[in-house]
Amino acid sequence: LEDWAGALRSADAVLARTDLDAAERVEAMSMRAQALLGQKQLDAASKQAQETLTFYRTRPSQLVPDEFYAAAANFVVAE
Repeated sequence: LEDWAGALRSADAVLARTDLDAAERVEAMSMRAQALLGQKQLDAASKQAQETLTFYRTRPSQLVPDEFYAAAANFVVAE
């Protein structure tokens, strides 16, 4: 349940793909931030979460219609 290293590897593998749409990229970026937080890599987690939110905010809302993963990244920043 708390396989943060595995979650980080999975997120990195997804982010290495070149065919992601904006919503998929926000999801993977948020998952990466959460995995870093789970590993207690607080600075890296905060940086990744900030990058996620910047990416999310600079995309038209119709490209990322679901706010869930942006909210999850915001949670990492708040932690």
